[in-house]
Amino acid sequence: MNTTLNTFTHSANPEFSEQKIGETTVLRKQNDDSRIILDPGLQHTAVCISHVGKINPLIPQISYRGYDVQTLAVENRFAEVAHLLIEGESKADGAFERLLIASTIERLPATRALWSSMPDSPLTSFESAAVLLAGADAKNTGREETSAYVIGAMAAATMVFHDPIGQHTNIIDSNRDDFVSLILAGCFGQQPKAAAYKALNEFLILHAEHGMNCSTLAVRTVVSTGGEAYDAIVAGIAAFKGPLHGGASRIVGEILDILAASGEDIERFIQRKLDSKERIHGFGHRIYRKEDPRAAFMRKNLECEQNHLSRYEKIALSLAQAAIRIEKFRERGIAVNPDLFNGLLLRRAGFVSSENTALLCLSRSAGWLAHHFDSINTKEPLLRPQELSA
Repeated sequence: MNTTLNTFTHSANPEFSEQKIGETTVLRKQNDDSRIILDPGLQHTAVCISHVGKINPLIPQISYRGYDVQTLAVENRFAEVAHLLIEGESKADGAFERLLIASTIERLPATRALWSSMPDSPLTSFESAAVLLAGADAKNTGREETSAYVIGAMAAATMVFHDPIGQHTNIIDSNRDDFVSLILAGCFGQQPKAAAYKALNEFLILHAEHGMNCSTLAVRTVVSTGGEAYDAIVAGIAAFKGPLHGGASRIVGEILDILAASGEDIERFIQRKLDSKERIHGFGHRIYRKEDPRAAFMRKNLECEQNHLSRYEKIALSLAQAAIRIEKFRERGIAVNPDLFNGLLLRRAGFVSSENTALLCLSRSAGWLAHHFDSINTKEPLLRPQELSA
């Protein structure tokens, strides 16, 4: 990178002088006090001071509004955690969850009508359309009402994706007191089992927020223009579903599907990938050099259930254990990331690998909404990065 920068700044564009600050290059115009930071990928650039969550990659630890995510996943319901993120405080009165459930049920008829015009769409695309439609129909502009309408629209999209013609109405009506139960009942037409409920609830909480990443930046960029929450969340979905971001979870799930069907030896699979210099999805993270705390949470739970694991879960755990023995991974600090285990929780809940990323979007909508309102509260200016012309 340094060679390219030197050639560019000194030869192609001599009006700039170069200064290195750590790994970041600062370009200063000659005879001018103005500066432009050249930071490809924004890896060393903070665009805001966020009040939503905190990531400490050294411990490693993730917290939402000061609460450790692993503790929240064990002790709370997703609706409570979503409210904590969005409002900055925790309430146990259930008012937000009731609003969320009512909003989800209200969106079902319009979402079914929408599905009839796009019946072959992947769930992520359908989610986006459902959120935009909810924005067009929205009458309330309050913070909690808007949040419930956005999340409710995504939940309704998931339920309609599984039940397009509304066969599960009776079971939905009997699950109006818990948001996660409502989703499971609406998707699968039966009273949710405890294991399915626990798996989906933990999944939704673990992934509800993860700092300033690509999709969160997309959300805050839209907000900085004065855009509405619905548009910002759709921007987040669009950024998130790419294979280098949340879309990796779908890819990992499909790899596990193939391994489960083929019976290929795990060690042979890893060696084949290494020999062909292919990326092994489910390992490595831009931030962490130790195991991601979300992955650690899911892995430890699996290890505690060694005698009761499905073949599918044993394959994922074997991959994680085999990766520890890869010298290249150890040298580079490449550890297991959550994508290796996400699909296991969702499979326990009843979903399939192709839905992994869409369920992640549903989870992350809580964090995106929190950033939407945080950006408004702090009166952040229009995001207007610059470019350097070669």
